[in-house]
This record gives sequence, C-alpha cells and structure tokens, in this order.
Amino acid sequence: SEVESIAREFRARELPCDVLWMDIDYMDGHRSFTFDPVGFPAPRTLSDTLHAHGFKSIWILDPHLRQEPGYAPYDEGTRGGHWVTWPDGTPYTGKVWPGLCVFPDFLNRDARAWWGRLTLDFVDRSGADGIWNDMNEPAVFEVEGKTMPLTVRHDADPELGGPGFHGRYHNVYGMQMARATYEGLRTGRPDRRPFVLSRANYLGGQRYAAAWTGDNRATDEHLHMALPMVLNLGLSGQPFAGPDIGGFAEPCTGEDFARWFGLGTLLPFARAHTEKHNIRKEPWSFGPRVEALCRRALQTRYRLLPYLYTAFEEAARTGCPVARPAFFADPRAEWLRTCEHEFLLGGDVLVDLALDDATRDARRLSADTRAWQPATIVAGAPEPLLLGAMLLWANMHGGFTLGLMLAGAFALDAVVGARDNAERRSLFFAWAKFGVAAGLVACVTPYGYESILVTSRIFSLGDALNMI
Repeated sequence: SEVESIAREFRARELPCDVLWMDIDYMDGHRSFTFDPVGFPAPRTLSDTLHAHGFKSIWILDPHLRQEPGYAPYDEGTRGGHWVTWPDGTPYTGKVWPGLCVFPDFLNRDARAWWGRLTLDFVDRSGADGIWNDMNEPAVFEVEGKTMPLTVRHDADPELGGPGFHGRYHNVYGMQMARATYEGLRTGRPDRRPFVLSRANYLGGQRYAAAWTGDNRATDEHLHMALPMVLNLGLSGQPFAGPDIGGFAEPCTGEDFARWFGLGTLLPFARAHTEKHNIRKEPWSFGPRVEALCRRALQTRYRLLPYLYTAFEEAARTGCPVARPAFFADPRAEWLRTCEHEFLLGGDVLVDLALDDATRDARRLSADTRAWQPATIVAGAPEPLLLGAMLLWANMHGGFTLGLMLAGAFALDAVVGARDNAERRSLFFAWAKFGVAAGLVACVTPYGYESILVTSRIFSLGDALNMI
C-alpha cells in the first residue's frame, strides 16, 4: 500500500518519524467509522505492520454522519436521540463530505458517551493509536457562515448551561467533541494515555486534545503567521499546538519547504500535512539537499525530546507554555514585548528565526552572547537561512542541565521513558560559577496515563567528568 511505501521510505532514508496520519480517504464514501473496502481492506493489519516498523497510526474522525438508514452510526444515533435539532425537535441536517449529514449533540453527556463507545470500537477495529478530530467547528458546506445555524438547539448538560441555541454553544462544540473522544479512549483503555488532535477547541480543551492551526497555505504570509499563532495558543492555555508543516493548500518550493521544516520541528506539535491533489511534500520530494536539511531538523527535534517532555510536564503542572514569547526570559524588559522572531522552548533554549533578512528584530536576546551562546544539537554545519531557525544554547542563568537523545532514534517508545537506556541519552551542562548544575528531567512512559517521574539533581563538575 502507499502508506507502507511511505513508511519504508522514511526508514530507508533514516528520516526520524513516529506517526503516519490517515485522512478521510481511508473511509468508505467519507463516512466516519467505516473503511474503504478497496484502498483499506485490512486496517488492523496495516496498523500492525506500521507498529512492527516503529510507527504509530492516527486516524481521522469527523463529527458529521451521513443521514442514511442502514449506516450503523446513523441508526444508533437516531434511536438514542443524539442529534442536534431544530427547535421543533427534528434533526438538523447539512451537507458535508459524505452528503447530507446529521450532527451529534456533544453538549449532552449521553451523546458524548455514545460517541466515545463508537470511537473505542473504531480503535479496536483499526488498531489506531490516536484520533484526529477535524471539521468540528462544525463545518457545513453550501451555507452562509460555513457552519450550522445559530438557531438550532442543543440539549446541553445542566453544568454546561442547560438546553439552548447553537449561538450560545458554537465555540465549545469542537471541544466537547474532543472531550467525547478522549473520555471514550480513557474509559476503554485506562492503561494508555489517549492522544487526540482537534481542529476546533476552547479554553480548557487542552485537557482533551492537542491543536493544530487549521488549513493553512504554503505562503510566506502563513509561514510568518505560524509562530504568533502557536505562541498565542500557548498563552491561552493550549501548549500542545503547531501548524501544518509545508502548508496544507498550494504548492511550495524546496527552499520554502525547508523553512517550514526548520520552524515547524521546533514547535510543540510537529506534523507535515497537505491536501489531496497538491504536489508531493515528503522530505525527499524536493531533492537531496532539502532532504538533508529536513533530516537535520528532525534529528534536532528528536535529540530535544527529553527536554521537550520536561517542558510539557512543567506546562501540565504550572500552565507555563512549552513555546514561550521572548519576554518570558525577562518580564521586566519592555523591549522584549516587541521581539517577534525569537522564542523560547521551555526556559533554557532560545530559537532565533532566520526565515529571511526581514525576519530579524532590531534588538534580539541572541545578540547578548554573554547570556546566550550558540548550540549545535546535531553535528554538521548549520544553514540557518535555509533551514529557517537556529537553536541557541541558553547560558543566562548558568547552572542548569539539558537532557538530550542521541541523534538517529526513531520510535517514540525508544526515546521516552527509557530511563535505563543510557546509550540513547546524553546531558548538556551549563555551569554556574561554582561548578554546579541543577537537572530536572521528566521521564514519561509511552502509554502510562499518569506515570510521570520528575527527577531533580545537583551535578558537580566532577560528576560530569566521571560520565565522560
């Protein structure tokens, strides 16, 4: 299959990759919870094959369900009364990918529980490791506003506000869908940490799903918009976010694709995604030079995984974003609030964007070489103007430790929670003037729901020399 062919290419070309994503083309007639009998006749076998090569698979599920007697989810939802309705009680219908569709009322706990059971059954049949919820604003075709009317009704739970019009609940519809998906997975697989990605979300939705910034375009404008969007999502309580790397719509050049990769791989959520009938946008699609740059970008992200997981643990514990505006380095410095092309990953790594000559702030943190020193995370000469971003080693505080993976690790299972796998890990030290450094590393087992171990240690210079 094409999915297996792409997986083989990633491994043969030594391009780190952990997840392949299944868009709506796996479905039978774009019906959620079904499989195309020709293109995807054995989804569980496909997932097992991917697992054997170290890949996870994440499958898309849309909220709209075709209004079609005999289609099991439609029949079940009708019997259970789980649809959004007009004020007279008849189900609201709108055209989306499968044709005329009904929409689950995710504001209602019974509807959420039903959706969760459908999702869990789907995961069992597909072998999926996670779920991607799309079109959940909700999107509706051929209508003004491209969404459902504000006058349709929800039978919302009392704690959510009780029955009311869609105009009151529109902004939380997507979050409640993500909640239904998440709760279904957590209830049915309590030993596995659910992964859900949602296009629509709301304040508090970070409890249920990661977010991507939607159907962007492969333009300079959208490339430059990606960072402020992710930073603002982080400041709004959604730390796990990122754009479609390479742009969902429209073609791009190889150099532009490398710039997208340079930035995108250093954001909390990193996924390349493009629309059907666009040009191919795998890292090898643009020739060996761009492929090499993408490999370097991916290896950099993989080396940083323990550090990123530690930043995520901090975000879960304190609410501090993973990707942070530059002013987090010194909230008292007002000039940092106008710094648009540098950002922090966690508290100790600074990223200086070099997308082009125009994306250079007049005053930058990285200009202070006494506080921030360049770091090469992966060996090799950097090409920041093409790669799109340059990492800088944070040395302002002194006395901290950064955990890294050795370059070349592929499967996430191998790099997260491998506390006893010393050959895959290394430490960078930034010494305080007395020759000590404090280390904080979060070790997260791949599927343990709350099995997070945070270790803190004070290292001496002698400790470091003994590790060499």
